[in-house]
Amino acid sequence: ISEWRQIVEMTAEEGAGEGAVSRQEKVELIFARYDTDGDSVLRQADVARLEKEVADEEIDDESWAALCELVGAADGSAGWGVEELGRLYSMEGGEQELEKAWGFVTSIVGTEGTDVKVDSHGALYDETTDSSGAAEKMLARAKQEQARLAAEKV
Repeated sequence: ISEWRQIVEMTAEEGAGEGAVSRQEKVELIFARYDTDGDSVLRQADVARLEKEVADEEIDDESWAALCELVGAADGSAGWGVEELGRLYSMEGGEQELEKAWGFVTSIVGTEGTDVKVDSHGALYDETTDSSGAAEKMLARAKQEQARLAAEKV
């Protein structure tokens, strides 16, 4: 997971100058962080975990249906793609929520002296072992995203 930490730290450092992390890159990296099964879809449980970790808010079925309607996801059971998460962050107050989520992800991953892992549900935790394999999947997705972002800059 140290490589995932490096990717997030690198993108966070770029935010201070030329080549800054774009809004879209932040959305995509947050999406990748919460897409725990790597299927390119955020399900209700994924969005609920994001909201719980970042805003300490619960997402019940009624809230999920309302959010899906707001972001244009007609069928909530199909989940959200990156576009829908981006739409959520494009709404009034969404930019602040995006920065809050970005800050959460970068602060946890970037904490020195921790051995950050990702559990089988995609939640970050500080442990010495990880038998779920989720950390390796997250790292693979992060490397793919880093390669894609680097290719776009060329």
